Amino acid sequence: MKEQDLLKAIHNLPDQTVEHYALPKSGKSDALPDETAAGKEHIMTTNADTANKKPIRIHRTGIAAAILICLGLNAGLFFGINKLRTDNSTIPGHAPVESVSVDSDYKMPSLIGIDFDDALVMYGDIIQIVCDSEEYSDYEAGIIFDQDIPANEPLKKGDTVHVKVSIGAKKVQLPDVAGWDFETAKTQILALKLYVDKRSSYDNEVPEGKVISTDPVGPAELEPGTYVRVTVSLGPNNANVLVPNFVGMRYEEAKEILESMGLVAAKREVSGTELAGKVLAQDINPGEEVAGGTTVTLDVVTGESNTEIETTTAPNEADSEANAEENTVVISFRIPEDAVGTYHIALYENGIAKAVGGSFDPQFASGVAALTVEGSQEADLTAVLVNDTTGAEATLGIVHVNFDTKSAELINDNINAAFAELQNNE
Repeated sequence: MKEQDLLKAIHNLPDQTVEHYALPKSGKSDALPDETAAGKEHIMTTNADTANKKPIRIHRTGIAAAILICLGLNAGLFFGINKLRTDNSTIPGHAPVESVSVDSDYKMPSLIGIDFDDALVMYGDIIQIVCDSEEYSDYEAGIIFDQDIPANEPLKKGDTVHVKVSIGAKKVQLPDVAGWDFETAKTQILALKLYVDKRSSYDNEVPEGKVISTDPVGPAELEPGTYVRVTVSLGPNNANVLVPNFVGMRYEEAKEILESMGLVAAKREVSGTELAGKVLAQDINPGEEVAGGTTVTLDVVTGESNTEIETTTAPNEADSEANAEENTVVISFRIPEDAVGTYHIALYENGIAKAVGGSFDPQFASGVAALTVEGSQEADLTAVLVNDTTGAEATLGIVHVNFDTKSAELINDNINAAFAELQNNE
């Protein structure tokens, strides 16, 4: 019966009293059965002629109050138990801590793979999380990788779980593999959970197939997953090669290209207003064919400015155009080591083709692709890489060409991304 119905029924009771009777002190009462012993109590309805009885009156208002109190106690007990079972059942960002019974309030969540500090925020108001140790593991630093209470085990609020927190992967020792056979060196490096980035270069001293060097240089302590560049010898370069144009390049980049072609780089420092480390000139003209092992001397800016600056009067614009001569400049582009396919490079000025190079295969191009362009004074040309198989194009960058000084500088270098884009589209 609902609470409202019960109250209504009580309200409709007849306005009569219920009386409690006791035996008189003098002994038996004529109104009571003979077998009733002295001292026993009986409950009976009121008679008009009843005498010598002392009634205790209980009105319907008191009955209603008593019933309401009982209902309130039952409701409080019900909601209290449900509160215990459902309190904090959902934690944002992770699996909820489920309730199982009154004796075991929750189920243990899985903390594996969670940052220790994040776990404290998510579950710290329910369970005590204690870090027993910090150890090497495959997890990143700060991540929990072990807990002593398995996931989904019953637990009560306030229980303590002990965890282990990762300090990252244990570092490994890269050996010095210079002079090793490449396959042997690769197997050793991969076994250390390191990655191999293979590069090839001509070398007159290191036999073909042997490791010339590594970057980082071994022995070195590295974290697993580190890339190790391994340069492998192609042996002596007995074939003639075309010397690229290095003017405008950084010396380190020019040196790397020369060595990959089996040529030798020599540095001659000069003063100038250009950025330090920039190549200003070279002793062998671009496009000249030389034998492998030839030394190419590069004039490189030291960063010190000239104290003497020559000033000249600007020529008349009409005379300049009349006397302008068409000069040729050889422009060289570095080819990524991992590039595959067949390509050619084209140069455009304001959408008009200025030069188109021949097709080349990166595996046989000695790390450089070059083409010749003609012009006068200065120009900014857009270099475009073309995949000969698919016809897809990608911009290598903008080349600033000075035909008077026969120099070129690649601006906004996008070479690696351009080759990667065309290879992925095949």
